[in-house]
Amino acid sequence: RLWDPISGAAVGRPFSGHRQWITSMSWEPQHVNAACERLVTGSKDRTARVWNVRTGRCEMTLTGHDDSVECVKWGGEGLLYTASRDKTINVWAQRSADDEKAGNGSLFKLVRTLKGHAHRINAMALSTDFLNRTGAYDHTGGFFDEEAHKSSA
Repeated sequence: RLWDPISGAAVGRPFSGHRQWITSMSWEPQHVNAACERLVTGSKDRTARVWNVRTGRCEMTLTGHDDSVECVKWGGEGLLYTASRDKTINVWAQRSADDEKAGNGSLFKLVRTLKGHAHRINAMALSTDFLNRTGAYDHTGGFFDEEAHKSSA
């Protein structure tokens, strides 16, 4: 459900789809879509959902985690990040117009799974310098280095 920030009144009907409570949400960046009408939610049901707030409909359900999704972030380059109690971060890329023309109906595709924490991942922060900082239950915290990851692959 959304609320009017001025009056505090509920707007529209509650969103329905997750089977357990929502743990995190993130708005689509305005520079990616000027309408800024989509948000992503993470849930204890092990999924993330992309919602269109204008229509109130779920546009896509992102699956692939083995435990609850604790944190979701919408990156500035069309990427979504989902962090989980399963100790992984899934990186999802928004499909291109060519993918849609080819009949690939999904909005996002899984492009990478980041592994390395010994315990659940509770939080993430994305910087404008494209760094991915994690906050894990194992207290290691860490920076994901894209270049180092590419060279080790």
